[in-house]
Amino acid sequence: MACAATLAGCASDDDAPATPPAQQTRIERNADTGLVHVTAPTQAALGAGLGYAYAGDRFCTVAEHLVTLRGERSRHFGPEAQVALEVTTRFVPNLQSDLFHRFYMPVEAARAMLDGNDAESRSALEGWVAGMNRWRTEQLERAGGAAALCGGASWAAREITRDDVALIMFDLAVLASGSAFVPSIVGAQPPAPPASSAPAGATPQAQPSAGDARVLAATDAKIAAELRRLDATAVAAAAPTASNAWAFGRDRVEGGGAILFGNPHFPFTGAARFYQVRLTVPGQMDVAGAAISGLPVVSIGYNSRVSWTHTVSAARRFTLHELALVPGNPTAYLVDGQQRAMTPTDVTVDVRQPDGSIGTVTRRFWRSEFGPMFVLPAAGLAWGTQRAYAFGDVAPTNTRMLRVWRRMAGAGSVRELRDVLAQELALPWVNTIAADTTGEVLYADLTTVPNVEAADFTRCAPSPQAAALLRAAHLPVLDGSRAACRWQVDASTPTPGLMPAARLPVLIRTDFVQNSNDSYWLTNPAHSWEALSPMLGLPGTPQRPRTRAGLALIEARAAGTDGLPGTRFTPATVLARWSASEAFMAQVVVDDLVALCTATPAVTLASGARVDLAPACAALSAWDRRALPDSRGAHLFREFWRTASQIPGVHAVAFSPSDPIRTPRGLNVADARVREALLGQLGAVVARFAANGIAVDAPLGTLQAITRAGVRVAIPGCDEHEGCLNKIQSRPYAQGAALDPYLGTSWVQLVELNGAGVAAQGVLTYGQSDGAGTAADLEQLRLFARGALAPLPALTENMR
Repeated sequence: MACAATLAGCASDDDAPATPPAQQTRIERNADTGLVHVTAPTQAALGAGLGYAYAGDRFCTVAEHLVTLRGERSRHFGPEAQVALEVTTRFVPNLQSDLFHRFYMPVEAARAMLDGNDAESRSALEGWVAGMNRWRTEQLERAGGAAALCGGASWAAREITRDDVALIMFDLAVLASGSAFVPSIVGAQPPAPPASSAPAGATPQAQPSAGDARVLAATDAKIAAELRRLDATAVAAAAPTASNAWAFGRDRVEGGGAILFGNPHFPFTGAARFYQVRLTVPGQMDVAGAAISGLPVVSIGYNSRVSWTHTVSAARRFTLHELALVPGNPTAYLVDGQQRAMTPTDVTVDVRQPDGSIGTVTRRFWRSEFGPMFVLPAAGLAWGTQRAYAFGDVAPTNTRMLRVWRRMAGAGSVRELRDVLAQELALPWVNTIAADTTGEVLYADLTTVPNVEAADFTRCAPSPQAAALLRAAHLPVLDGSRAACRWQVDASTPTPGLMPAARLPVLIRTDFVQNSNDSYWLTNPAHSWEALSPMLGLPGTPQRPRTRAGLALIEARAAGTDGLPGTRFTPATVLARWSASEAFMAQVVVDDLVALCTATPAVTLASGARVDLAPACAALSAWDRRALPDSRGAHLFREFWRTASQIPGVHAVAFSPSDPIRTPRGLNVADARVREALLGQLGAVVARFAANGIAVDAPLGTLQAITRAGVRVAIPGCDEHEGCLNKIQSRPYAQGAALDPYLGTSWVQLVELNGAGVAAQGVLTYGQSDGAGTAADLEQLRLFARGALAPLPALTENMR
């Protein structure tokens, strides 16, 4: 059943015109899942239809997100309240967010990125704005005032502009670069020189007014605390978002053809949620899948010949540049012995005061020719009197992002898809995994990467401490005192400073490719890669539990040891293995843990409390090692391993590059220090749950659930550190709270491709709408909870 409309409203199928006029934009909505199908004569009209439908589901989310991107949160919500940055889901104070967005994402830069796109992409975006505003206007007219929108919030009544959609696009581009380092960029301030020793000609630091000093000082303290909390490894990871992707070719698929499984893990709330669509321009395009941020492109999807998905890439989109400062002047630096002055930028933010009045806070930021200044004291990267660090970000030069996704929609094979990606070099921070009807599969990290090769890290090595961060935390730092250490320029790339397609990892095969956010190294273990730049990821290093789980799954299928019939893949076997929600790390360590707590059935905590471990030990022994709603003991292992996994030397067998799937493994219980720490962690978790009345063998579903349309639904899945392919990330258990899942399996896409065509199924776990949810949203969540998918639209012959 579908609901059809011609943009202005929504009528039943019986009332809708059977054949709408060619000039009309038609919006149809699947009543069971909420999937939106927009058919339009032009890209501009398509954008308008999608914008209109999207506004009906998520207008308030977009409107509040724009408050963030415009740098206006302190004005509307106060400076000290916290905001979760999109996709990173890390909370920062509103004032810190506002300062960052005003400085790093000025509307002029966003406008230039939008203007650099091709005409059709611009018209589609402008249509999206028109559609959003049309919906907004209708709501205002229907209710007779702004009180109808978002509870009457003042920020909701503002008309959405072309500049706003430019900010949305810019924000999407820098998610894995600048936006991953907000405290490091906002916190970058020069050391204060003695008042009597300020160098001649130095520009004075802009100061807040006396009335605003309290607010700025409080924010500075929060920034400093955030920087101290973050270690280099945690910061180097661009975001906790993640994805799994498997593509099986004709050599591994029952009956030939190919299967693509896409499983991105994105936030459950906010503007970064996926939106389920089919977009059709007759004679030009017919594509279905998921759009991100409601933008008028399918970012993960399929046409009648090809299906593709994305995973967050391990490649770096930025470099740090170690500056040699001019003695006595921390805002000037040397390049080839010549002095260069940093450029100051004063940023002013409106701030709501405790009495409701609006004041302002002004902060001065500094830029070098390499980019804005950057600090990360935990990694030894401070702004001192001799050295400082600048942040070079490749993302703001990307003016082709929307065009590449539009071109991908028309690809007729994975080879055509590869060529599109190589020509555009415009995907911002995601690998592409794809399959086609001929049975070929593709892995490609054909994305925007600074052009820095392995030899450049030797030739342009910074101080030894900074150079060591490349291997320790995948933080690339270059010597900024020499012009020759800028990004290399290759004439084959669409913009200067990009790594050319010929030196990026690409693989086409007929057996399989996979990625779960580690580097290209084990895309297919049978493939030996030539030496590639460290910018693209570090081979020979420990892999994420999800990567190990996926490769173990593929090995077991080939060997026929996974408990399922045959040795080849079918859509049913792929779905069965993913939906099993097995905790890979439980397979690796729980036997040793049970042996340990059986031998030591009680432990005394640092507080002096004596904890009986026998019930927990029994629960872990009986646990099915899965994270299904009725799995008993899953919550106990999650909270134990969340901290125990960080114990130095915790594993009995260390990582070996020659055996990356099976190592590291076991628990190093022979080491008394490790043994004591393990028992202490288990005892602390048991005590925490006991204090809150949570049984150690409680079903996972009693703690892990999501509510849609007023109905609580227990959901499967487990956290990153546990190694569930069906990832559900929750915050640590707190007193009186559930596990609070906030990120994880979001859009699931399972596509079978062969000579007969394309058959797709999928689920948008949280549904289309925001807020309390609809009946269709609840249906999607229930499908996910039982490991099922819904049929997706069959598409027409591929159009160009």
